[in-house]
Amino acid sequence: MTERPNETLTATVTRLHSKACYATLDGERTERRCVLSGRIFEHLAGETKPVAVGDRVRLESDGTTLSVVDVFERRNCLRRPSVHREKTFQIIAANVDRMLVVASVRNPVLKPGLIDRFLVAAGIEEMSGVVCVNKIDLVKNDKDRTLLDRCRSVYEGCGYRFAQTCAHDGQGVAELNEILSEGITLIVGHSGVGKSTLLNAIDPRLSLATGDVGRKTHKGTHTTTAVRLMQLQNGGFVIDTPGIREFGISTIDAQHLGHYFPEIADVLHGCRFPTCTHDHEPGCAVRQKVEAGEISEMRFKSYGRILESLK
Repeated sequence: MTERPNETLTATVTRLHSKACYATLDGERTERRCVLSGRIFEHLAGETKPVAVGDRVRLESDGTTLSVVDVFERRNCLRRPSVHREKTFQIIAANVDRMLVVASVRNPVLKPGLIDRFLVAAGIEEMSGVVCVNKIDLVKNDKDRTLLDRCRSVYEGCGYRFAQTCAHDGQGVAELNEILSEGITLIVGHSGVGKSTLLNAIDPRLSLATGDVGRKTHKGTHTTTAVRLMQLQNGGFVIDTPGIREFGISTIDAQHLGHYFPEIADVLHGCRFPTCTHDHEPGCAVRQKVEAGEISEMRFKSYGRILESLK
């Protein structure tokens, strides 16, 4: 398709490239390279780049080149502080329906705190949260089985959908495929948990690069090097991201953190003080539920660590 000079088009950003991006025009599936016009750099507002994967954009054509001239308002986004520039942040992805947090019990070991940080971020941005424990073929002893069963019980009890998968033998892949069949799903997780391998199992056409966990460090390698939006055979869209070993929450204050832990949100109205942070205040209904075993101690520890980072 050849665009006419001065034609205005709309598209979705699929990946970034230096001072350009790739996008799919509405009604098409083929990616087009688009340059970023100077005017969209004028309103960065603390962002490291003017566009993000998942952004809906307006394009103009001069007959040979497509230029991004405007970014439509985002309905949500996942952001993280920039490691290179103080007081700026990176938009990882925008306009997402759900977040799929992929983890593993072994190689690398389970990181409940990281899972919970992602789920809080999803809640803040009104994305539904799904937890997927991959590599369940490595769960071979009672300790690991108990941990896996505990995680399923805790997260399903909080209202999150929970999946167990093994990309190599296909366990749980059909269920995950069904989850990903509608809307746009952002795939996040620790390096080495097998995000790309899972996506290849769901849609072999993707042919994403995969890697192994280091034998000495037991840490994953970054086989996905850039954020990218892709359409699956099942009709859904996924945004694959590089593995993240740390993720900070900085978009809420300490007083409101409890609203993004569903099990805490359900009982915080019973606290003596309306500004209770569930950390030290007397008459805290949340801590009483933890002591009674009605709120997971694992989750409450995650809450405490995030709370401390917000103070």
